[in-house]
Amino acid sequence: GNWQQMVGDQTGDDVFSGQDTGAQNSQEFLRRFSLFKYFAQTRTDIRSDLRARTDVTFQCDACGNSYKNKVSLNRHKKIECGKEPSLPCPYCPYRTKHKSNLKTHIAIRHTAT
Repeated sequence: GNWQQMVGDQTGDDVFSGQDTGAQNSQEFLRRFSLFKYFAQTRTDIRSDLRARTDVTFQCDACGNSYKNKVSLNRHKKIECGKEPSLPCPYCPYRTKHKSNLKTHIAIRHTAT
């Protein structure tokens, strides 16, 4: 009667449409979870392949030095290859191409213990 008109008929199609929505949500969750698992496994496989390639090196065309990654080769070409050492020691004639080498040199050769 009036109660069903005010609240709405909760039997029939409304109940089934709610179940359909729940089933759709569940299917969407499973689909997304499956995609997540697939991409996670693919990422793991790619990382494993890259680690297995220990024989891959990047070689300088000018001097023949080899590096494990392209970034190191590019740094070598920019800073080292074919260039004279540009960082002088302030205490002696020593020169180097890398600041870290200069710091080590000064610490070992010119610091009193």
